[in-house]
Order: sequence, then structure tokens, then C-alpha cells
Amino acid sequence: MNNTLRVIFRGIGWAIVALLVVNLIGFAVELSLNGIPDDWSFRFKHGTFFINGEATGLIFGERNANILMALVFVFVVYRGLRK
Repeated sequence: MNNTLRVIFRGIGWAIVALLVVNLIGFAVELSLNGIPDDWSFRFKHGTFFINGEATGLIFGERNANILMALVFVFVVYRGLRK
């Protein structure tokens, strides 16, 4: 039981990390392609980066982000309980 809870919490953690890494990569790509404009606003909200009010990655709670997090969670839990 204790190992199962540890694996579940590890799966939740890796799902959050995966979302943040994907969003960080999207933010870096957006900055490298378009550069930094003179009048820009930066914001981190809902697990993603916003430049001038536009999201540069997956927004937490939307379908694509939920699918990514669910897949990572299931993969980590499967790998953890398989041992």
C-alpha cells in the first residue's frame, strides 16, 4: 500500500514536470523564432507562459494538456507498479 501511494504521487509529480517542460520548450521556441519585442508583457499562469496575452504552450485544464498529463501519469504508474 505504501509503495502504491508513493508510485501514484511520483506519477502526479512527473505529469506536472512534463507539462512544465513542454511549456518551457514552447516558450523558448517562440522567443527564438520571433525574438523579444520592444513592448512585451510576460506572464506565467495556468501552468504556461503568456507573451502579450497569448499562450506559448499547453494550458493546464485544456484537452491537450490533460491528455499529456494523463499519459505521463499512466506510464509512470505502470512502470512503478510493474517492478
